Amino acid sequence: MSRREIERLRSESFDLLVVGAGIHGACIALSAALAGQRVALIERDDFGAGVSANSLKILHGGLRYLQHADLGRFRSSVQARREFCRFAPGLVRPLPCLMPLSVSGVRSPWMLGPALLLNAAASADRNRGVEEAVRLPAGELIAGDRCRELLAPLTKRQSFAGAIWWDAIMIDSERLLVNVVMAAAAATAIVANRVAARRLIRSGGRVAGVEAMDARQGGAFEIRARHTIVAAGAAAESLLPPADPAQVRSWVYALNVVLKRSIGPQYAVALTGGSGDSGSGTVVRKQGRELFFVPWNGTTMVGTGYALRQPGESDAALRARALAEFLADAQAAAPAAALGEQDVARVHWGALPTDTAGGLEPSRSAKIDLPEPGLTVVTGEKYTSAPMVARRALQRSGLASVSIAVASERGHSSGVPAGQIAARLVARYGSEAAARIAQQAQEPSSPLPVLPDSEVTLAEVRHAVRAEQATTLGDVVLRRTGLGAAGLPPARTLQACATIVAGELGWDEARTQREVDELSRDWPWAPA
Repeated sequence: MSRREIERLRSESFDLLVVGAGIHGACIALSAALAGQRVALIERDDFGAGVSANSLKILHGGLRYLQHADLGRFRSSVQARREFCRFAPGLVRPLPCLMPLSVSGVRSPWMLGPALLLNAAASADRNRGVEEAVRLPAGELIAGDRCRELLAPLTKRQSFAGAIWWDAIMIDSERLLVNVVMAAAAATAIVANRVAARRLIRSGGRVAGVEAMDARQGGAFEIRARHTIVAAGAAAESLLPPADPAQVRSWVYALNVVLKRSIGPQYAVALTGGSGDSGSGTVVRKQGRELFFVPWNGTTMVGTGYALRQPGESDAALRARALAEFLADAQAAAPAAALGEQDVARVHWGALPTDTAGGLEPSRSAKIDLPEPGLTVVTGEKYTSAPMVARRALQRSGLASVSIAVASERGHSSGVPAGQIAARLVARYGSEAAARIAQQAQEPSSPLPVLPDSEVTLAEVRHAVRAEQATTLGDVVLRRTGLGAAGLPPARTLQACATIVAGELGWDEARTQREVDELSRDWPWAPA
């Protein structure tokens, strides 16, 4: 963020101010900007540094909603998944999902077979406008012996048959989110990280913006807007007026783990984890709910578990207990994998809203509230649903909206050289940004990877600082380049990356080492 952006936030008036740059806030800002609104988007931390990073990376099509006869949510999920697939085809891939079936009951071929047929028919437009590499086939049933063969690395349990359906998986959900923010900026939105909203300002009986604080340079200033949408998750409570005690939101912690190894087939496998409530009030899972074992970038992710903080429990104690019980649950679901804490490369962790005080599981739907004129509060649910939640929030706020997929159709550049590195840049950043990065690569050292064992170029690290408001090593490693997505990079990789960032931002040796130490210290509980 430059001083110019701060001055524009301070001096201009906007149609819409969005507070919070997780995936929901980012999609709201992009959708409104594409529709011609004058938009400002601010985030107190870094873009996507909160709960949006806590994701199994799956873009769900809503098969579960269809099983519960919720056709509206099913269709919304299909449309949202399609928008992401069109917006960032280079960051999304088809994902086959597998569920073992029994001879009778809800999870039997007699129930899932018709459900798969209905899923295909009700999502017949799922591939409309989607590039061929990202198009999703219809689901199918497979025989029990084939299902048991696929499940063997995880469990030896018997299966009468198996159900396969297709969703999409994000190669890098953090990168995708940053791309949404950058697309909003390209559509003339003013976007700024590390600008915190301190309080709402009111004029003429309505909310007229916020008083904000520049966390880097210091100093408070006002941002004026005709309408303000707060999409800041749990952080929104400090900004909003005190709520009726009966309506105060409760929060539950969610965790997913990234493993150091691949433990299953190239299918996202749904297996029942544990035998119900753990009894401690920490990790809670209802009988019969699945854990998903998801293949991702050469590793496996497992999720999702939920945790409640006990009275007086510290962050460290809560995390340790939650992880231990979650791994026990995962081991019960997949005993053949022999999972243990030594297998954990990274833990994603964040707070999600529940529908009731002390609720054990997160809300099943997003909430859009208009508590007073000029103000909308959005509480998201799933990463997948963000594009459609954004459209609904803007419509309820009286503002125009456009599909975020429109941004992918803007100005393709031919200025990217051929080659494997160039193809990776286009997939991750889009053609225009990839061309800008390639232009930086004309500098003598830029074509080289950060290290020989890394695909990330020096030019990408510089681009993160120069063009994407990265101001810490964590911003670059966790949310711009993907260096830390699957685990802590080697010390020499971190040091090399930190040296480049230091050169861009003018850090001295002490500050550079502190950035490396802070990123490494709490791993695998890395900053989101």
